[in-house]
Amino acid sequence: MKKTFIKSIEDPVLKEPQLIVGLPGVGNVGKIASDYLINELNAKRFAVLYSPHFPYHVTISEEGIIRLLNNEFFYFISEKKKPDLVILKGDSQSQTISGQYEVAGLITDVCKKFNIKKIITMGGYVNTNLDEDPKVFAAINHPDLNAWIEKSSIIKCEIGSPVVGTAGLLLGIAKLNDIKGICLLGETPGFISDAKAAKAILKQVLALTELDLDLSKLDEMYQELKEKLERIEEIEKEKGFIKKLKEEFSPDVKDLSYLG
Repeated sequence: MKKTFIKSIEDPVLKEPQLIVGLPGVGNVGKIASDYLINELNAKRFAVLYSPHFPYHVTISEEGIIRLLNNEFFYFISEKKKPDLVILKGDSQSQTISGQYEVAGLITDVCKKFNIKKIITMGGYVNTNLDEDPKVFAAINHPDLNAWIEKSSIIKCEIGSPVVGTAGLLLGIAKLNDIKGICLLGETPGFISDAKAAKAILKQVLALTELDLDLSKLDEMYQELKEKLERIEEIEKEKGFIKKLKEEFSPDVKDLSYLG
């Protein structure tokens, strides 16, 4: 494989679709959000993007079958008078600068093929001092989208702030092709898979697309993660306590587990 390509599985007929993109990144916020949308909407896969710019390893399924890392396109056909959706999820983003441009260019080609005129990208916004519900920040590629931001609780990204990776670059390339786009970034400490930030973003996505979707399962995901982190913290404290005992009472003993 010498270049990025898309393998088509189905050629759906869509009406005025919008593209929603969520790939791995800071706090895995975008990935969690896109996975959730696909699962809850029961969206159908119709194309797969492969690239030599993805990490050079494969994944192995429960059946022991290997597969290349990829990005996958799914579609959801709305039964109501609302836009259909194309949702992009993936294992990874490109690991090279040229690959980022190549992948974003092919995604834009998909937009042109299906006459997609609006893109929503999702990602994380690092805040290590986060102590309340995460805020959502936004960057847009067309002034028309300012009106929506102004009537929502979203905060505009600061002037000069870089949006790294597909979440930002895709909107830059889309602008060259007269496709409007908004990037939604959820506040996250960045070192966890942050379902809470993903929920904050999806609330805004639902408002933009007029979708009606239950997001409560993300609360459950966040609570499970919180409990795991609390348990890890307890274990680390226990390790620290044992280390202190060794140092204070048995400095010459290599493993306290052999005592009494």
